[in-house]
Amino acid sequence: MKSTYIKPLDSLRAIAALSVVFYHYNYPFLKTSMPGSVSHFYYTLFNFGWLGVDLFFVLSGFLITRILIQQRETESYFKKFYARRALRIFPLYYLVLFLYFVVPLLFGKPSFASASVTANQFWLWTYLTNIPYPTLQLGDLAHFWSLAVEEHFYLFWPFVVFFTPLKKMEAVCLVLITGVLATRLSLYFIDIEMRYITLNTFCRVDTILFGCLLGILSLKKNFYGIYLKFGRIKRICIVLIAIYVALIGFTPLGSSEGIKDLSLLLMYSIFSLYFMTLIADASFAKEKGSFLRLLDNPYLQYIGKISYGIYILHLPMQRLASLAQTKLFPNLPQHYDHFAVQWIWVCAQVVLTIAASALSWHLFETNFIRLKKRFAYP
Repeated sequence: MKSTYIKPLDSLRAIAALSVVFYHYNYPFLKTSMPGSVSHFYYTLFNFGWLGVDLFFVLSGFLITRILIQQRETESYFKKFYARRALRIFPLYYLVLFLYFVVPLLFGKPSFASASVTANQFWLWTYLTNIPYPTLQLGDLAHFWSLAVEEHFYLFWPFVVFFTPLKKMEAVCLVLITGVLATRLSLYFIDIEMRYITLNTFCRVDTILFGCLLGILSLKKNFYGIYLKFGRIKRICIVLIAIYVALIGFTPLGSSEGIKDLSLLLMYSIFSLYFMTLIADASFAKEKGSFLRLLDNPYLQYIGKISYGIYILHLPMQRLASLAQTKLFPNLPQHYDHFAVQWIWVCAQVVLTIAASALSWHLFETNFIRLKKRFAYP
């Protein structure tokens, strides 16, 4: 049984990708805003753009789990899954690494990456960057940590789905989610470095598992009755998130590292639960409000389609834009204290990143995606 393609989820991918891009592109300017100013409010909101990664995680868990459950009785279950994943993920990922480390070597030039990144490239080639991450300096490839988390998830989850009776899948998912939250909090209370906790697979995979839980529930015969309860869950999440953003973003509590860190470790679960309800609405809602109508926007859906390229390329493109700015507009940084100049520069980088990602999609990625037909599901 083939999964139905859900176009509004492409729009959610676009929102996730653009949130991360604006977060990273605005990051250099975060300290230039004045408290109480429009720019301070703007940058405080965009400082939560990292949540786009979590939305990606929940989406991935939802879609992959639905596919795995629907295909678990088919021939070549593992072969088809891993072949299709490899064709989608590896080509662009390894192309970037090839351009960074191999091409300069072939021409006798220094690596495009810094010396510290080049010295640590083993972790990039092996999808292990998030294991020793606190000690690594990965520059404009630092965001690859989240791709490592997803790859680690792909290694074990197909086996869980294949060998677990369907009736027990929901319980297994809930146990794993609880275990990951407990691991995260336990490491915090024994003073493990916060950066390690927030990036380590064993502390972050629960975000993907929330998506898995939705995928499991969505294939139940009584799912619509379950879905009707999501409205209340979503409202509770919105209240908790609003309180968190207000307290951490706009009060002195945000300056307390202890409160800020502990609340974040707890809020990962709330954010994931909220994203789970958003994905459910985008996929199964019978009546569409303004937000769901927004998800029907074809331009947003197109950006979602190329969102993997946007995520992979956005920091390398920021580096290229910075190099170009140094040569073409050397005096531009003198005007960075003006909010309008910052905004124009950020938007220019976003446009360049989308353009590069579109080229990557049409000229490179689709060649490998077409090969997925050789491993098509029945």
